[in-house]
Amino acid sequence: MWPCDADKTCFTNQNNYDGGTVQVGLGWAKKPAFFVTLRSKRVTSLSVVADKKQTEQTDKVVKSTAKSTATAPMESKAEALITPALDTLGYELVRVQVLPQGRSVHLQIMAERVDQKPMTVDDCATITRAIEETLDSDEALADRAALEVSSPGIDRPLTRLKDYTRFQGHIARVDLSSPMDGALQGHRRFQGKILRVVGDGPAAIVEFHTETGDKRVPVSKIARARLVLTDALLAAHAAEVARAGQVMDNNAGSEGEK
Repeated sequence: MWPCDADKTCFTNQNNYDGGTVQVGLGWAKKPAFFVTLRSKRVTSLSVVADKKQTEQTDKVVKSTAKSTATAPMESKAEALITPALDTLGYELVRVQVLPQGRSVHLQIMAERVDQKPMTVDDCATITRAIEETLDSDEALADRAALEVSSPGIDRPLTRLKDYTRFQGHIARVDLSSPMDGALQGHRRFQGKILRVVGDGPAAIVEFHTETGDKRVPVSKIARARLVLTDALLAAHAAEVARAGQVMDNNAGSEGEK
């Protein structure tokens, strides 16, 4: 059990892990957080729900760099290098971001398990080792990139078409690449419930229910999208964690019977 205060804000613990320091924090407040950082050669973090201020700061950085094409080639290169390694290990790449920091760069890798089970510390460390070996083989990234590996989190970004299908019924905050008429009244940002996905590929349409009515949005016009933290989303995540725990208990029982 994780010891918590009366307000259920839990502690931060530090232990040695794989040659680095692991900081673990767990909270069950209104906006719970579960994160792990592994500090060794590079920095790795596992985030299920990001701290609100941290999320806002990250969003500001993302927005400030979204219009810049300077990092796009490096992001594409990193994605091409990392994806095969993750596929082999049973993980999927969710997002790659390169944030310039002087002469170096901060390489943010977001990944998840193919089986959609919750990420663990071991998953985080496994991905880090694999990515480090891959990046070290590339001279352009080996000495310049400070690595951060994270899980998508509960209020995760929606970066692939299948994300919208998976999270139908949940609310998303969407930024468009250009304004749209109709229910959005020319706005580039809106919030709405994901109703369905129609079609496939770049021509696919995502349907949302917004305060001003239902809206059909071409996926090609979505610049950024993220789930909004709601009670329903938290409940869905809790059920997902419970199912994963049940599977682990069943597997342990089967091994014991052998």
